[in-house]
Amino acid sequence: MSHPIYRKEKELNMLTITVLCENTASKSGVLGEHGLSFFIQENNVPIIFDTGAGMTIEHNAKVLNCQLSSVKYLVLSHGHYDHTGGIQAVLQKSAPENIFAHPFVFEKRYIRDNNGSIREIGYRGPEKELVTNTTHFTPVLEPTQITETIYASGPIPRTVPFEKSEPCFYLDPQCTQLDTFPDDQCLFIDSKDYGVVLLGCTHSGVINTLTYLRKNIMKVEKKMIVIGGLHLHSATEERLKMTADALLSLDISALYPCHCSGFKSLVYFNTYLPFPCLPAPAGSVFNFYSS
Repeated sequence: MSHPIYRKEKELNMLTITVLCENTASKSGVLGEHGLSFFIQENNVPIIFDTGAGMTIEHNAKVLNCQLSSVKYLVLSHGHYDHTGGIQAVLQKSAPENIFAHPFVFEKRYIRDNNGSIREIGYRGPEKELVTNTTHFTPVLEPTQITETIYASGPIPRTVPFEKSEPCFYLDPQCTQLDTFPDDQCLFIDSKDYGVVLLGCTHSGVINTLTYLRKNIMKVEKKMIVIGGLHLHSATEERLKMTADALLSLDISALYPCHCSGFKSLVYFNTYLPFPCLPAPAGSVFNFYSS
C-alpha cells in the first residue's frame, strides 16, 4: 500500500502518528477490531487519541513499539465503547498527566439498529469518579490547546444542512431522547507542512468539523491531511457526492478514511477526488516534521 506522504523511517521526524486500533490491520501480528485509536509522538511527548474497544490496544502497542507506559496525555473524541474501551488498559500501564474530553463522554448512549433492536453503545472505561480522581481531567468545552502544536477542537457546531443529527442514536433505552453528540470533537496538529486532522467518528459531520477547524483553530492557512472516521458507512450516493463536493473546497492534500467511514465512501472518494484517498488500517504510521 503506497502512502505518498510517508517519510522514510530513518529520517528524524518530530511528529509520528501510529494507527494503534482500527477495524482492519496492515502488518503481520497486528490485530483489527471495531474501534479506533491513535498513538501520537510529538517531540517525544506520547499522546493517545481514543483507545479503541479495548481488545487490541495492549497487543498492538507491543507489536508496534508504542509504549503505553509513557503516555502523557489521553484525549477522547466522544463517549462510545469503540473509542473508550481501552482506557482501563492505558491507565493500568501509565499515569497520564491529563485527560482531555467533554464531560458528556461518560453518559449512557444507545443505538436502534435497522431491525429495531436497541443496543447500549456508550462509554466503556472506568467509573467517571475514578478517572477524574486518578488524574487531572480537563473538560473540553471549547478549542483547547494540549501542546504547543496540538489542539482538541471541542464541540463542533452543525452548520452544514446535509450534516444534521443522526436519527438512530439516543440517550435512553426507550429511544425518546435523540443524541446530538455534544462531546464529539477531533484533534488538530499544526505540523510544519500541513494541518493534520485526526477524526474519531465525526458524528457532527466531517464537513462541519473541517470547516470549523479552518475558521476557528488554524492559525495559518495550510493544506490539510485528514485521517480517521467519517461515519459514512451507510451514506447514500447523494450524501457522498455532497460530501465530496464540499471536500473539494477545503484545500485537502490527502484523505485517509477508516473505522466508520465505510468501504463505499473510500471507493467513491478515491474515484471522485483529485487528491489521494487511502485506507488507514491498524499498523499504519505517518511521519511529519513538527512546526
